[in-house]
Amino acid sequence: MAEYFAETGSFDSGPSALIFADTEAGGLAAAESVRVAGGRLAGRLGLEDAVDRLNRQAAVDAVIVDLSVDHGPVADRLLDLLSYIAVRDNRPVVVTTTFALLDCVAARLYAGPITLLCEPDLVDRVSALALAWGGEAWLGVSDVTSDADNARLRRLAEEVNRIARTLSKLSSHQASEPRDPVQGSWQVEDVRPVFEAEPTGLDQPALPCASDFRGILRQRRLRARFFDPSIFADPAWDMLLDLMAARLEDEEVSVTSLCIASAVPSTTALRWIRNLIDMGLLCRRADPTDGRRIYISLTDPAARAMSAYLAAAKRQGGMII
Repeated sequence: MAEYFAETGSFDSGPSALIFADTEAGGLAAAESVRVAGGRLAGRLGLEDAVDRLNRQAAVDAVIVDLSVDHGPVADRLLDLLSYIAVRDNRPVVVTTTFALLDCVAARLYAGPITLLCEPDLVDRVSALALAWGGEAWLGVSDVTSDADNARLRRLAEEVNRIARTLSKLSSHQASEPRDPVQGSWQVEDVRPVFEAEPTGLDQPALPCASDFRGILRQRRLRARFFDPSIFADPAWDMLLDLMAARLEDEEVSVTSLCIASAVPSTTALRWIRNLIDMGLLCRRADPTDGRRIYISLTDPAARAMSAYLAAAKRQGGMII
């Protein structure tokens, strides 16, 4: 793909973005998201030029990579470099890929300000840039031509703000005494505003069964037969339930499998996976037989809390969902 520089206009000011894409369509979609986000396009190139350009590129405010096919070692080297740059320079990176490539792409992205998108639309792309640029990108949302897209951006902004508030409350609690629901080592704040449950005897929760958690998941999915499932979207809880059942069954859970279990679009699920990892509820582990895949699992404190929750809820009686 030949290098492309944007014309003047909406691209000539604001945060900058450098794009690498393996298809013309992907590059154009990424460039459009920069335009709508009110940013400036520093360049658009093919993957074959990516590593050389990154090694000599002056600082940009974000790097966008769009992958639609598996390029094997070429893509692996690029993603490894981007992970390194993201951590070293605290430079935002947005990687877009397909569901088929999700596991091998996720395996190369380790830490730092990296956002992984799966088959995103324009709203998803603009939202990712908004977060990468610290909110500056919302200045350009009026350029979205679809009223539906504008409405979705507003709803997503509310969701992002809600997640940010939750993470802020959790991080502000880290300076205080740690409190694990079972062992006293998990620094997660009790965010219940007024309700206090009865004593639960968390020191020795009953050993749960995988069927308990699978049953809860089946009950939650049953609602979709009678109502629009989007009104019940709760990806964090669905993922915790699925991972707890998998832990008890001694099964591994890949990124793609967890996205399916979340019952929300993959890009939304990926955002929640990242948040839950940051909160200490989930952890990632390399597949010892496949370097291009990782597994997601509950941390030990999170598993203890899930066991304690189930035991306490059973003592209260009624349906658990």
